[in-house]
Amino acid sequence: MSLDSLKEEAKNYNISPQRLRELAAINDELKRLVAANPLAESSL
Repeated sequence: MSLDSLKEEAKNYNISPQRLRELAAINDELKRLVAANPLAESSL
């Protein structure tokens, strides 16, 4: 997957918390996007 598609996935509101954790582990940019997602766990 391209970084752009991963970014879109991180901003998706129809995504599982597990997938958000996986995305956050990839790099800091994705971690910030995941943290802004309301579905993200507070630990992210």
